[in-house]
Amino acid sequence: LFHYIDDANGYDDNPVLVYYEPYNDFYPEKQVQLLQLWDELGIPHQKSKQVYGPVLDIVGLRVDATSMTITMSAERREELKKGIKTFLAANSRRRPLVEWQRMAGWMQWALNAYPLLRPAVTPLYHKTAGKTYRKAPVIINREVRHALQWFMERLDLAEGVSILDAEEWLP
Repeated sequence: LFHYIDDANGYDDNPVLVYYEPYNDFYPEKQVQLLQLWDELGIPHQKSKQVYGPVLDIVGLRVDATSMTITMSAERREELKKGIKTFLAANSRRRPLVEWQRMAGWMQWALNAYPLLRPAVTPLYHKTAGKTYRKAPVIINREVRHALQWFMERLDLAEGVSILDAEEWLP
């Protein structure tokens, strides 16, 4: 069983589905045992988070146990591309530092599925390095604009991480 904050996930190659009365639904037996333990301990949980199957969204990333890949759903990719377009389409070439930080963090999260897009995030970090005042305007220069457009163009073309082929990059 694996945990991430309040999410737990695991693997069962032959799950037996058991009825869980509070949710009026059937779940894998191990999952029901965990829910019953949480009930006994008074730990709150939500039905919407009780998912199972060969393809799961875990912290917004699509994990496919059949193809052994980690990707982003088409909807998540479109949200990110729309966010980048909004960032670039500002009336002014200046955006507050906090917006730069949000954009860089969002793109950094996408790198979990598409690590080869990493070069596009570097100009954002270079542009904001050493700045601390969150409302301070930061200019979107040509290098940043080009990097963000490159990122958007390749986001749909990227294949995601193949768990079986993934390995560390050498320096």
